[in-house]
Amino acid sequence: MDKDVLLIGNNKSFMYNAIANGLENEGFVTNRCVMTEADIVRAGVVHSFWILYLDESNVGKEYRDQYNFIKEHILMNNPKFFIIGHDSELQDIYQFVPQDIISKTYPRPINVQQLVSNMNRMIADEEGGESKKRILIVDDTPASLHTLQKNLLQKYDVYMCNSGMSAITFLVKDTVDLILLDVEMPIVDGMQVLEMLRSEPTIKDIPIMFLTSKSDKEHVMKAAKLNVESYLLKSMSPKLLVRSIDNYFESPAYKKKHKKDD
Repeated sequence: MDKDVLLIGNNKSFMYNAIANGLENEGFVTNRCVMTEADIVRAGVVHSFWILYLDESNVGKEYRDQYNFIKEHILMNNPKFFIIGHDSELQDIYQFVPQDIISKTYPRPINVQQLVSNMNRMIADEEGGESKKRILIVDDTPASLHTLQKNLLQKYDVYMCNSGMSAITFLVKDTVDLILLDVEMPIVDGMQVLEMLRSEPTIKDIPIMFLTSKSDKEHVMKAAKLNVESYLLKSMSPKLLVRSIDNYFESPAYKKKHKKDD
């Protein structure tokens, strides 16, 4: 499956161009075009991925001809088809484009990293390869989030949330293979977030590792009783952090459970 993309939308939009640049930085060949039949044909209709970026410039019944044109070519060429937009915009386009030809929808503003990760996963699935494990980091400190992301990105697909509630919102729509959860968060701490996650039936079985700056025996023993996979210190070297996570995914217990889930 090729990494070629037809990106349709308002090419004067900052977010539209950020999406294109994000895809290109990850090795995708992105053909940009506005939502007119002539421009879509000029860009080429045969691509592995079609992405339609909706905003106020291309939503409404007056665009029904363009929507129908897109629908016909999706049905004819069968690419992966993504639509990005607010709920009201998506409801509008569903009048003209059947939902069963849409591979996935994303809210606006979009997390480009999440989009890229999903596209890479689809390519890996198509080619029978092994896609990267997905890790969600939950931490209220931006510096800590970005440091952890930087250390893990080479081997894993990494997502970030700055609170327990944003993590639950994320996980309702997208699953991950592991959660790294900061214990010392204000308002709702990691222990409480853990309880919230365990109470949600669809996400209660996702493995969780605690992140903490405290290494005293009391905290370690308390965490050990909460059925988390591990207790990682924020002071760990990047190499040791990655090795700890590697070891978890390579452990017989994880492989046995993963095989059973498959």
